[in-house]
Amino acid sequence: MYEIENLKRTQRMRKIATCWSYDFRGQRGGRNHIVVDSDIAVPPFVPGILSFRPNATSKARFDGCGTAGNCLGRPLFLGETHMRIHGLCLVKNEHDIVREGLTAARQWCDYIYVLDNGSTDGTWEIVQEMSAADPGIVAWKQDDVVFSDALRCHIYHEFKGNAQRGDWWARVDPDEFYVEDPRQFLAAVPKRDGYVWYAPLTFYFSTEEARRFDADPSQFSDDVPITEKCRHYFSHWSEPRFVRHEHMEPWRGEGEHFWPGWPERLLYSARSHQRRILCRHFSYRSPSQIELRLSTRAKSATSDGEFWHEAVSNWSEMFRPSSIRGRRLKRRWGDPEFQAHQFQPPGSGLRPDWRSRVIDASELEYDAHDGKFVVNEHLMPPMARFHPLYYEWKDKVRSALKRK
Repeated sequence: MYEIENLKRTQRMRKIATCWSYDFRGQRGGRNHIVVDSDIAVPPFVPGILSFRPNATSKARFDGCGTAGNCLGRPLFLGETHMRIHGLCLVKNEHDIVREGLTAARQWCDYIYVLDNGSTDGTWEIVQEMSAADPGIVAWKQDDVVFSDALRCHIYHEFKGNAQRGDWWARVDPDEFYVEDPRQFLAAVPKRDGYVWYAPLTFYFSTEEARRFDADPSQFSDDVPITEKCRHYFSHWSEPRFVRHEHMEPWRGEGEHFWPGWPERLLYSARSHQRRILCRHFSYRSPSQIELRLSTRAKSATSDGEFWHEAVSNWSEMFRPSSIRGRRLKRRWGDPEFQAHQFQPPGSGLRPDWRSRVIDASELEYDAHDGKFVVNEHLMPPMARFHPLYYEWKDKVRSALKRK
């Protein structure tokens, strides 16, 4: 066992009881893979999945909503600060999970600002109902415009006046459920780090889920908890998910850049935290939801829009773990030809059949709800180890030496 604790922050990490351990269990897929054991201390914000057994130092203290911006409706743990977390949330046709997802997010997020991108399935009505009962969920507006990750820029500029130095902004998606409490995680991030990456455990509708659905469709009805529906996942992706308020400007929400859901120059102005936060991501969770998802994204997918990956030829073959490993292990992230080799070109049409999204369960990992996960960091985009200015000056020195 190798504990992932920065030696300079050992005492601080112990105070907030976020000890994680990584178990390197040999070779898998040509590289070392990582098994994360999160059973040591996980707060109860995912009821019924992981239990919280506080250490002697993890004493709780209460703070009422409004006294210092804490609107969580639960105790603050020792080590937590009065920093506020503001969620940028885009939704569209997610009625089956939006209530469950926003309820889970409110356990750690002070305010969730919601922009509905034109739902027709009752999602917006659910958000409005939740907003009326909970001031921390802000149903901003419904706007049926062409989807873009940059739409979060408009949410930010509408509500940035609510944030102050020391706060965090988060991308909140209703189909994502964090394994570790983001509030405790962010409280331990050094002030020199400006943003945090997340490592999603991407859950697929596997052959095992398809077998269960064929035997009893009621197992995938909307009232069944999402963690009971899908149990097979694969870890292969990562991207920034939390940004300090001090690094949110300027953000114009225009132009092409690598992470359109965040300020254009974020990666060039802030230092990345060096540990990713784990999150369960349920993109494909039931046959009815999958077919609604495909019909909702069809126009964008077939016109080379934001969701073009939904229209790739032979989707289930392209996104099976063995195919992803084969594509990414042969090339390095950042190489000019890397992205071009990730997917086949979009096809002429989008298959609406949910069975086109079924992945062989034997290639996926199984979530036993024991707090242990297989995380393939070697398949993920790399995080910069130093501040962007380091690389900028390194390039300048290298250029100067070449001229000499």
